[in-house]
Amino acid sequence: MIDFFRAQARNPEGPTAGMVLAMMADNHQPFYELALGALPVVPRGATFLEIGHGLSPIAEHLLANGYRYIGVDHSQSATDLCRERAPAGQFICGDVADVELPRADVALMVNVLQWLPAPVAAMIRVRRALRRGARMIIGTPDMEHSLLPVGSGLHYSAAGLLSLFLRAGFSGVSVVSHETPHIRYLVGSGAA
Repeated sequence: MIDFFRAQARNPEGPTAGMVLAMMADNHQPFYELALGALPVVPRGATFLEIGHGLSPIAEHLLANGYRYIGVDHSQSATDLCRERAPAGQFICGDVADVELPRADVALMVNVLQWLPAPVAAMIRVRRALRRGARMIIGTPDMEHSLLPVGSGLHYSAAGLLSLFLRAGFSGVSVVSHETPHIRYLVGSGAA
């Protein structure tokens, strides 16, 4: 599937030019806008760490606006594509459980948490990489409004996501529901 995405991203003149990236942007843009809007005090030059960057629709935006961007993803194809699209970013291919996570001021996870086999352990690893007072923001489908088939990943309720943040040692946690054109997200935020 990632090869299809790669082909579309590389062929701006093809019959489906930009369709895949636009579709991803439509699904993820409201989450990223909410996440970034909740962080007005993040100074230029701050480091964003995205776990499960996929095609990383946010990397180019952050880099263009004076932030540092580091993405971690287990897919070599996605990592290679992101390196081509956003060469000023740093992209690490590996599992969040295994790679050394660099220090960061903000951590993002979009549509990743529900696929992790040990979500609390992953969140603890990310919290330890965050500078004191830094925030982690997670977007995951709301279990009561998810289009994911049962058995295709973990589904979280607002209370469940709140519990994960607290068990991982975050403070000042909030969880809100946010509508996008295609899915209802739970957006959780916590301070390291």
